[in-house]
Amino acid sequence: MSYPLNKIRILHLEDLSADAELVEWQLRKEDFEFEIMLVDNRESYRDALHTFSPNIIISDHSLPSFNSMEALILKKEWNPDIPFILVTSTVSEEFAVRVMKEGASDYILKDRLERLPSSVINCIEKFKAEQEKLKVREELLESRANLKAILDNTDTGYILISPELMIASFNQRAVELAQFQFSKALRKGSYAPDFFKEDRKQRIIEILNSAMLGNKTEYEISYSQPDGSYRWFFISYARILDAEDKILGVIMSITDINRRKLSELEKDLITTDLIKRNSAMEQFSYIVSHNLRAPVTSILGLEYLLRDGGLSEVERNEIHKALTDATANLDTIVKDLNEILQVTQNASEQLSDVSLQELIDGIKSAIIHSIEKVQANLVCDFTLVNSMKAVKSNLYSIFYNLIVNSIKFHRAGDPPVILITSKRDGDLIVFSVKDNGQGIDLEKHEKNLFGLYNTFNESSSGRGMGLFMVKTHVDLLNGMITVASKEGEGTEFLISLPDIA
Repeated sequence: MSYPLNKIRILHLEDLSADAELVEWQLRKEDFEFEIMLVDNRESYRDALHTFSPNIIISDHSLPSFNSMEALILKKEWNPDIPFILVTSTVSEEFAVRVMKEGASDYILKDRLERLPSSVINCIEKFKAEQEKLKVREELLESRANLKAILDNTDTGYILISPELMIASFNQRAVELAQFQFSKALRKGSYAPDFFKEDRKQRIIEILNSAMLGNKTEYEISYSQPDGSYRWFFISYARILDAEDKILGVIMSITDINRRKLSELEKDLITTDLIKRNSAMEQFSYIVSHNLRAPVTSILGLEYLLRDGGLSEVERNEIHKALTDATANLDTIVKDLNEILQVTQNASEQLSDVSLQELIDGIKSAIIHSIEKVQANLVCDFTLVNSMKAVKSNLYSIFYNLIVNSIKFHRAGDPPVILITSKRDGDLIVFSVKDNGQGIDLEKHEKNLFGLYNTFNESSSGRGMGLFMVKTHVDLLNGMITVASKEGEGTEFLISLPDIA
């Protein structure tokens, strides 16, 4: 038999020395160490409780001016958990029930003392087990309190979701985020997917079920704010197991990453802007060095010829005409360069809500004579997207140049039909500008389609500025443009621009 303590301290309340010796003798028969203190009155009993600090109390029932019930009450006041064994000659069944209800651990008749040692050991072991449970419970409560204090003071919101997808628990930060972001109160026992918007509910169910299988999911998402801005959060779903690898549920963590995300987006925006500006500067330098060289060289050459005094009147007139043409060409190039510079200077223009139909109506008014001259039919369908936030001048230039090109390069004998539509595709707004014009040989011209002064129709008087300006404005709006075309069948431009809420 194993014993819970190296040396058990026993307080024995007994006024008859013979009975006390009999109890000690019976205990000595068992192979365990103990120290016993004998008391026989109230005062010595009360003192021993504090000075001797017994592990167990053995008490006779009836003593002069003192009894076991009073002893039991004093024990409970001192330490209610210490075992108390009643050892008496004879008691009624009613009294035995009463004393057990009052907190006695056991009662033994004096003619059956052989049962005492095992009762002492059993009571001590039970007491120790209860103390261990109490200690574990206290440590658990303390641990939970510490964990709650930590979780309630973290910047991350945590929500524990059960295998049945019910909200099991959450920390204070989760409560704050739920109320601030969704104006909803978290409730234990509620169905977790119901917390999300209807269009996200099915996806959340899929994520939670996948996480229950051990597949961790993480993503960044932005939510609109009352002031029209967006706030970024990092969301994570991870499975939680107990010590026996039983699934407790999924922990959903929500972290506000708005400051970091805005810093990243600003950095990306600055980097993209620098790349665009560098590319624009390189292109502008090329334009200046390449396109200005030819007319300037012509002017210098013609001026040198005019110095020759031996020129005839006819030759002089021809040189003057060539000089005028070269000067006019130079003036055109300078105007084009000025227009390009103007576009880049307008890059800082403020965003505004642009009505697409009003924008196209403004363009139609500006080119009404060109439209009427060729009986062009301009059809718009903005049912899916009728407005967007953008730099209006950039958007105007994109549609203006595409519409003018469609009119300019229409098929002879066929009135131009231009169809403009809009739609949403994820976080993009996509515009289609489609015509029934001459079309473009993309195999031959696609590489240089948006280059400056590139023309694809020798019969046209165009300078090759239109598509260059379209591409420049699309880039300034952080968009993308693609083209599909076939000679003799028309052209379709697709412009994808960010949907800025």
